[in-house]
Amino acid sequence: MEVSVIIPVYNAERYVRIAVESAIVQREVSEIILIEDNSPDNALEICESLVSEYSKIKLLRHPNGENRGASASRNLGVREAKGDYISFLDADDFFAANRFKKTMEVFSENPEADGVYEAIGIFNKTPEDYKLYSVSKPIAPPKLFHFFLRGTYGHFSTDGITVKRSFFEKAGYFNEKLPLHQDSELWLRMAYFGKLYAGNLNTPVAFARRHENNRISTANKESNLKFWKAVKKFFEKQQISPIDKFLINRKIARLESNSSSQYLKSIIKNSLG
Repeated sequence: MEVSVIIPVYNAERYVRIAVESAIVQREVSEIILIEDNSPDNALEICESLVSEYSKIKLLRHPNGENRGASASRNLGVREAKGDYISFLDADDFFAANRFKKTMEVFSENPEADGVYEAIGIFNKTPEDYKLYSVSKPIAPPKLFHFFLRGTYGHFSTDGITVKRSFFEKAGYFNEKLPLHQDSELWLRMAYFGKLYAGNLNTPVAFARRHENNRISTANKESNLKFWKAVKKFFEKQQISPIDKFLINRKIARLESNSSSQYLKSIIKNSLG
């Protein structure tokens, strides 16, 4: 089983080598694809150095060296990948030892599986002080879409999922029009169109660091509203249950109500001087 690891690189000169070397030692990894996204630091030079050191590494850039964001970078990597399986890793994160051991066991036990989701650890200073980020319990694949809409049992991270490369043709790619939550929108589509199984939910298969140079901005009501409207637009064309339609519309109504309330409060505040 050969895994292609996709790593978008932006403003990560301090960390990209750690990310790459945590992936290169995994026996299941057949290639590592770096997509350098016009970083303002020296990340490109480090990527070029890594390519010269390791034969499994491929370096890609967008046309004219443009900055196109993490989603476009991941999509480019997926389309260029050769492995039967796709895994993602942010350039400032790193894999745990034996990252794919449980993953491949799940695929072997469930040949119909399209993907496997697992836990990651999020930390600020040291990996030992991580907070587990995971779906809290295994969910039967036919029920995963509904429970993701509800948010009942949590979600998984981009660093913690492995997907069959062929599945992207059915579920689609990352939504490049969304400023945030592109991963969550894709996981909903994957949960709807395919069969995602739980792997290791109790210990991290990867570690994500939080620092001042993280590219992703803090999510807010506006970004959440754009996300749920994109979800509604897509699934209006699919056959989903009335309760799932209700859940999506309720999310949007609540966010729009909150936005209107905040807008009115700002007008009143400004008028009072």
